[in-house]
Amino acid sequence: MVLSDSVHAHTCAMLATQLNYMVSNDELDAKAIIRLDKYICNIIQETRKVLILLEVTVLKKGSECVRYGDPVQFDEKTEGKGSNAAIQNNRPSVQQSSGGAQQNRFSNNTGNANRNQSSSSGSRFGSNQAPVSRNQNGPAVFPISSLNPYHNRWTICARVTSKSNIREWSNSRGEGRLFSVDLIDESVSVLTVWSLT
Repeated sequence: MVLSDSVHAHTCAMLATQLNYMVSNDELDAKAIIRLDKYICNIIQETRKVLILLEVTVLKKGSECVRYGDPVQFDEKTEGKGSNAAIQNNRPSVQQSSGGAQQNRFSNNTGNANRNQSSSSGSRFGSNQAPVSRNQNGPAVFPISSLNPYHNRWTICARVTSKSNIREWSNSRGEGRLFSVDLIDESVSVLTVWSLT
């Protein structure tokens, strides 16, 4: 999902599963004007920020809108030099917006300061075109739904929704321990099983 405030763009955002109905029912479409009511900013590998939208309000449908401005990727290195205090608190946290403030803005972890965060691609997450997002220093990020048995190198960006207890197994071929994890991204939810050696 690509978010923009008409000046800057943030290309690594995901809609929480409980809001998928908004896309299915065409309540939320491309170019829509939204207000972020509740969201989480997760930091991956200390450089990449993924915005997970938990509650949004559609102020105007995308079919009724034109493209606003000419947004460019937000570069935290150049834009954030004057606000070290805003960058210091990098722990992910749930954010609440204050209502009718400017739409399509991102709040950092300190609350009131408005600024965008970036990834380095204009691709849409979950559009079934891999790679979706590319980090110049790292691997391509694929939506889970695009993976198949013939992919042998891939990176996903997913949220863990549940984890089972570690279980032990034993059979004629040996023994081991395993646990399962539910992973979710914008495209699909998947149950994975991990073996511990």
